[in-house]
Amino acid sequence: MEMLIVLGIIALFSGLIMMNYGGQNQRLRLRTTAQDAVGDLRRVQNFSVSTRIEGTDVPNGGYGIRFDKAANSYIIFSDTSDPANKIFDTGEEIETKLLNSDLEISDINISSLGSVNALEVVFVPPDPVTYINASNAFDLSATITFRIKG
Repeated sequence: MEMLIVLGIIALFSGLIMMNYGGQNQRLRLRTTAQDAVGDLRRVQNFSVSTRIEGTDVPNGGYGIRFDKAANSYIIFSDTSDPANKIFDTGEEIETKLLNSDLEISDINISSLGSVNALEVVFVPPDPVTYINASNAFDLSATITFRIKG
């Protein structure tokens, strides 16, 4: 009888651990995705500070990162086609990062605009001067929220 009780307790704990295992993996992927996004934002800023050459020259419009809620991804780019616009244009992509299928960008919020579908942060060398959605970021801030789908 004692053996059956011990086996029942072991089975109960094993079941609880297995049920929580999937959720733990999702939370880990969520944290990793957020840390990767922060690291990539810093990397883009370093591209601008170090005046990294893209193609044959340093891009006049600097380097940027575009977070896209609808595409559930973000793009690292060099602003080369129209340096005055401080936004992503086709052909400027350096790298695209897709989020895991079980994660999503649930909200992008800019301090003066509220919730938006896309956020572009551009760093223009040599200082670098920071632009958020083509506006000087002196008085702006932005928040990106990642979450587990469902």
